[in-house]
Amino acid sequence: MKKTLIMSAAVLTSLLFGEATMAAVFGFVMVSGLMAGSLMNETARRAVECPALAFKPLAEKIRIPPSA
Repeated sequence: MKKTLIMSAAVLTSLLFGEATMAAVFGFVMVSGLMAGSLMNETARRAVECPALAFKPLAEKIRIPPSA
C-alpha cells in the first residue's frame, strides 16, 4: 500500500510539473508492479524485491561453521 501511494504521488508530481513522459513511465512501473505482485507468491515476491532476504534461509542452512 505504501508503495502505491509513493508511486501515485510521483505520477501526480510529474503531471503538475508538466512531465507527461515521466508520469507515463511512473504509471507503467506502478501498474506493472501491482500486476506482478498479485500474480506472484510470497517467496517469488521476496526474491524480486530483495534477493538477499529471499535466499537468507538457504544460506543459513549451507553455512559452514567456523573451525576453532
